[in-house]
Amino acid sequence: MVANEVLGKKRRPHLAIGLCSVAVVALGYAYTMRPLVSDASNYQLSFSLPSGWSARPVTPGMAFIYENDRNHLSMRGAVNNVVSESNPTPELDASALIERYETITSENLQGWHYKVLEPVQAHGTEFQLIRRWTDDRCVVSAVTVKGNTTIIIALVGVNKALPRVDEGMPAFRDYLANLSLVRYTFPE
Repeated sequence: MVANEVLGKKRRPHLAIGLCSVAVVALGYAYTMRPLVSDASNYQLSFSLPSGWSARPVTPGMAFIYENDRNHLSMRGAVNNVVSESNPTPELDASALIERYETITSENLQGWHYKVLEPVQAHGTEFQLIRRWTDDRCVVSAVTVKGNTTIIIALVGVNKALPRVDEGMPAFRDYLANLSLVRYTFPE
């Protein structure tokens, strides 16, 4: 009889309240520990051929390759989408990727130098920029991450085009500022 009284009707409300309290604490913990970036959307890069540039055949993984016949610079754009219901790497935003470029350059690319440049505001996103160079080439990479989409666009000068990178930077920044990302849903 004592066991029935302990587990009887008088104790059930306490058990229910206790279980509800545990559930509320667990949900609160899950809410506070959620990823900082919860956008799992995919985006398309809306772009067009800039004036004075020619389109070149793209390679796998490239959205575009342009070349400027006047100054021999090239511009390359790549878009990567992770198709998932969640964002598997919210910590890999544009700033973290630029930091990774810095680390790779300083640790693995002997003779290369780098400088982080001022970001460029575009339509609905911001491009982080890093300039990396050596004696015979210069690459200015612009990186943006939105949802599960990463976009990298590079302005490249090699050999005779190397000194032309600086004069091409204002046009490159203007090009980036006029790009936009459009939400995209992959067909099922």
